[in-house]
Amino acid sequence: MAKVTFHGHATCSLETDEGTRLVIDPFFGDNPACDVSVEDVEADYILITHGHFDHIADAIPLAERTGATIIATYEVATFMEGKGLQSSPQHIGGGVTYPFGYVKLTPALHGGVVQLPGGEAFTSLPAGFLINLNGGQRFHHAGDTGLITDMQLLRGRSTWR
Repeated sequence: MAKVTFHGHATCSLETDEGTRLVIDPFFGDNPACDVSVEDVEADYILITHGHFDHIADAIPLAERTGATIIATYEVATFMEGKGLQSSPQHIGGGVTYPFGYVKLTPALHGGVVQLPGGEAFTSLPAGFLINLNGGQRFHHAGDTGLITDMQLLRGRSTWR
């Protein structure tokens, strides 16, 4: 059974049955609800729903230390590639199969400007993640989306491809 750890705000870790470690929206250092630091967390993949500081703040140091692949929208992922990091760019509605399972980006209604320490900023689309792990477990991380009727489509589905 996969293990989900909530670190506060939108940040969580997911460890698969095979031991693959996913971190979603890494925000540790300035997160008042978080009791671990970015140095305490391991990651094979980092999933970023959008570029607001409270979802992306620790993505670069975590990816640099662990060598994790960043999964995000095209704009965020290619920005991270420009920082010398490994990424897997995706588009809303698209999905990719990884060694741990399948990830599909879902629509999210929220701002998407990327705000990094040091003042770098640009606009991107926000997203949610549908994660279909090998072995059949499924997770949905909605990011900061407002409630949208599209979420009804996720209920009861046996597959999300």
